[in-house]
Amino acid sequence: MLTPEHLDVPMAFETLPKVGSMLGTGAVIVIDETVCILKVLIHIAEFFAHESCGRCAPCRIGTRIMKEIVEKIESGNGEKEDIEILIDTANALRGTTFCPLGEASSNPIISSITHFREEYEYHINKNQCMVSEICEEAIPVSSQEASAKILVVDDDPDFVEITRLILESSNYEVISASDGSEGLDVARREKPDLVILDVMMSSILDGLNMSWKMQEDKYLKDIPILMVTSIAHTDYAALFPMDQYIHIDGFISKPVSPDKLLSTIRRMLI
Repeated sequence: MLTPEHLDVPMAFETLPKVGSMLGTGAVIVIDETVCILKVLIHIAEFFAHESCGRCAPCRIGTRIMKEIVEKIESGNGEKEDIEILIDTANALRGTTFCPLGEASSNPIISSITHFREEYEYHINKNQCMVSEICEEAIPVSSQEASAKILVVDDDPDFVEITRLILESSNYEVISASDGSEGLDVARREKPDLVILDVMMSSILDGLNMSWKMQEDKYLKDIPILMVTSIAHTDYAALFPMDQYIHIDGFISKPVSPDKLLSTIRRMLI
């Protein structure tokens, strides 16, 4: 995690490690003072715990422990020693795993404690979020938006987690699936208010197949679908069927800016 003082640090593999970060896939998440750092860490920790293959014990056990401790602190049940346990666990992952994932999982923990330790301590001492009052004073959303449940169907975990952060910061409830088959099961079970659906997942037209099946299902056909893709300007675009066969209500290309994503969703939920 970086702070405003790092705005002039170049986004490069050589420069970011010097300030305790890493370039990774080049994805950047920008958060303001109304976002709880612990909530952000929960999503990040969940991602690393899920992605760990389990081959080496430090990563398999360490990512799970960090996730559980962050969830414990955020829920108001943290203890003072939990911060030091987090630091020790994160440091134990550095240089002890077969692949870089284990060490990468430690960076957000260490940097968040370094830059936002007061938020950890506030959660532990006050049993509540430090930014809750700021959040309550933020610009309100409509009751329809606040209660909207959105299903994100994409096989790119980075896109799913970034989208989750964007949507949850605007009080949407977010559920997810990694392919069209799972997406249909989740949609039937959870009855979302809107579906964000990637075109290409387990197969080239997996997302389109899901949209067709939703159109044929009497319980799902009225749920609006926002299709997203990163192939709109590539040769793969020629594989798309004609527009009249695509059962979707909106279409945007990746990468998607948070403002465009939110404005599109608000328009579709009206």
